[in-house]
Amino acid sequence: MRKQPLYKPESWLILDHKACYKHIYHAGGDQEGIFSVVRDKVVPTAEFAFAKFIERYLEPALAEYAPRQIIVAHDMGIKYRQNLLPEYKQKRGERERCEIEDEQMERMHKLLVELYKRTGIMQVGVDGVEADDVIAYLCGNLKGIKQVRTVDADLLALVNEDTLVNLKEDCYTDDDWYKDTFPLNSAENCISISKAMLGDTSDGYKGVPGFGPAKWDELVEAVGYDGVKEIEAAVEARDLEPVKNAVELTGLKSLQLLVNNWDEFRRQWQVAKLHPELCWKPAGKKLPKMLWTRRVADRVKVQELLASVNCQDLFSVFEPFLPVAYLLTQKEYDPGFIAAIRTKF
Repeated sequence: MRKQPLYKPESWLILDHKACYKHIYHAGGDQEGIFSVVRDKVVPTAEFAFAKFIERYLEPALAEYAPRQIIVAHDMGIKYRQNLLPEYKQKRGERERCEIEDEQMERMHKLLVELYKRTGIMQVGVDGVEADDVIAYLCGNLKGIKQVRTVDADLLALVNEDTLVNLKEDCYTDDDWYKDTFPLNSAENCISISKAMLGDTSDGYKGVPGFGPAKWDELVEAVGYDGVKEIEAAVEARDLEPVKNAVELTGLKSLQLLVNNWDEFRRQWQVAKLHPELCWKPAGKKLPKMLWTRRVADRVKVQELLASVNCQDLFSVFEPFLPVAYLLTQKEYDPGFIAAIRTKF
């Protein structure tokens, strides 16, 4: 039987649920899956992907953290960014739907949500808010070291002195202070502002009109990444003057493009950046509410769930954290016996 890991005081692991389970599902590898005519290939079953998710994400997490230190963040809408940009993430919905794939991913999602409940792992989301913004809020408000596990490079914007981000196989920090990690480089440190300028085709926003990779390279070469961070500060503060002054000093066409398209640049920045305030700031007359779910861990229910999907062999991953029922005799009920035990321990 595996021992519990030592608790890390004031330490948290935050899991980007939707991004991670989709990553596992689309990785495939299920030789006995279901053939999809739409995809013209075998797609994984929910049970196969569920087991792979445990092996890829939960088993390593539980080797370092107890369930009470793990928080799963859920996507619950894209309302804010879609109000800013109606085409935001719309292309994803245009891809030809595969009913089999959709059914298996939905079943996988429900199995994982149930597993979190039965093992005592916390879950949280905010109605209408993306998981990225919820994770940003958690990282800004939880005390201690936070480790984020995701496949979304946007969350590299959270890396700082007490937050590290596991992006697929790599772990990033603001320095090499943590074992087996990579210091965040200058380009990665500018992930949000670069997307505001260049756009993000996967999320359906185009960036500043006429601003392509060549303009980005010209800008970085002329002002450096420190200069790019100054532009980020200016657009965040809605202050055009520093950028205008930079144009006068350098004559850069890339900077002139940002000035000429300032309003659109600001809109793209609002889409690209993380918004932790969506978890608490009132929207009109409605106050956002963080929806937390946490249940007491249940050994029998975990066994039943794993058995229902033929994953009994994975029970050892969770066993050290699950309560055990003991048969008490009349002796153990005696107040004097209980007092003696308390005195001893």
